Amino acid sequence: MLLPPLVGHRGVAAVAPENTLAGLKAAARLGVPAVEVDVKLTADSRPVLFHDETLERTTDGLGDLAATPLEVLAGFSAGLNFSREMARETVPTLEEALDLILDLGLGLDLEVKPCPGRAEETARVALAVAAGLWPAEVAPPVISSFTAPCLAVAREVVPDWPRALLVERADADARAAAGELGCAGLFVEQRGLDAATVATAREAGLSVAAYTVNAPERAAELLGFGVDSLISDAPHLLGIAPGA
Repeated sequence: MLLPPLVGHRGVAAVAPENTLAGLKAAARLGVPAVEVDVKLTADSRPVLFHDETLERTTDGLGDLAATPLEVLAGFSAGLNFSREMARETVPTLEEALDLILDLGLGLDLEVKPCPGRAEETARVALAVAAGLWPAEVAPPVISSFTAPCLAVAREVVPDWPRALLVERADADARAAAGELGCAGLFVEQRGLDAATVATAREAGLSVAAYTVNAPERAAELLGFGVDSLISDAPHLLGIAPGA
């Protein structure tokens, strides 16, 4: 098992703005043992917690993240679109997020989510930052990505940190790709999982996580299939003990 049974998606996206420090604090407050966050690069190659290619959905800014330098990005609210109470939240740098995650004692699934054409650069920059900050005595983050070149860079830069391939379906091609990349995990869109699929992945030596699981009934079913970890916007509402 690479991650605990419950993992907060983009922090705890149902409770606080996604990929913000508020979301990380919410996870700790709710007793969620680990979080998943996304890392991308700004125009000036600074790693920040962010999911989309554009700014509009999660901030009050406009335009592409890849065209926005950190100094400009820092002036936007990353919380106003969630609630007025969260208006002062900003897009955190990866350094800020990792410092807080370590202070809170949270486990981490760090998804490398590059902008188009920046896969290797994003992985190298983000993982250099993470490797420089993460203490050797603390269990390392899981490095996950949909993008094979990112995982190949992870194998080079932090070879001892576990890797997981993100996929929509855990079919033979996905298992083969995970094997070629030396991944220990296959993180799968939850609709692509059934008992046989999970069993086959586990027989291949892969830890299986399901995303994004927000219905308690489906969560129980997936755990019954043998899924190791559930990545959820509201893990505290799934009716499952954090250490189940």
